[in-house]
Amino acid sequence: MSILLSGCGGGYDVFCTIPLFFEYQKKKKNIIVVSLSFTKVRLLEKLAIENQIEKLKSNLYFVDARKMVNREYDYFPEYYLSRHLQQGVYVIIIKQSTIKQITEAYNVIIHKKNIIKFYLVDGGCDLLLSGKESDLATPVEDMMHLKAVVNLPIKRKYACAVGMTCDCNSVPKNELLDRLKEIEDILISKHIWSLTDPYVKKYYDIFYKSKPTNSIVNSLICSTLEGRVGYYLPRHLKLRIRNNNVELDQLMITFVQYDLIKLSNRILYLDELDINHDIDEIDDYIMNFNRNILYS
Repeated sequence: MSILLSGCGGGYDVFCTIPLFFEYQKKKKNIIVVSLSFTKVRLLEKLAIENQIEKLKSNLYFVDARKMVNREYDYFPEYYLSRHLQQGVYVIIIKQSTIKQITEAYNVIIHKKNIIKFYLVDGGCDLLLSGKESDLATPVEDMMHLKAVVNLPIKRKYACAVGMTCDCNSVPKNELLDRLKEIEDILISKHIWSLTDPYVKKYYDIFYKSKPTNSIVNSLICSTLEGRVGYYLPRHLKLRIRNNNVELDQLMITFVQYDLIKLSNRILYLDELDINHDIDEIDDYIMNFNRNILYS
């Protein structure tokens, strides 16, 4: 029996699955890790040609750091994660995928595997928003991913989020709080991350060993775990951003879990997304939907 853990919005979101990884590892479960990825295709193609990684489809690779030479200097979150978890990570390239192609990649991953639970984990709040908010932050990757997995033949599917206030640079915080109240009836669990939790501590340690400059979201989550509050800017992010415009608070380290199907039914435009559209077409559709609902 296997547990599937997937980062929702691309990039370093997959690091937010680490506490779940170690929880299920202790329970002796087989764990499958999937990253919706921004890693450069040119790098992946080169490594596949060199037989350092496995290419399974045009948009799907399998990365096992134990079989690779050091990639320390590349933007390659899946490599860092694989190295520290000591297991392989599936990589789905978002830039080369339609929604249908993401689903097809998952069908390759789950083929003949007995997957009993699937967690789709967002670093931020994009996954939770309805579509009627005054700003949707950066929802396109999250919604393509959600749409792609909603009908996968896995009984128990969960949509999760942590670092929710990271998106409050654009999404008004009061609207996020209203949305959380709106979907409270489908909330399965909620708990506050803490460094006293050994699995959260492993997340913290692994992230800081994995080029933390590459992820603002995880950097702010980790700063909050350290006890930082307010508009604190981690030193390692100062080369990337001048100011931190989101508040470090308890919501930053609150992990929420919802029934994925019930949540998907509460997103106003999800059913309307065309599975044959790519990231640019989906982005245009969502932005037009949001503008039309705001001004109608």
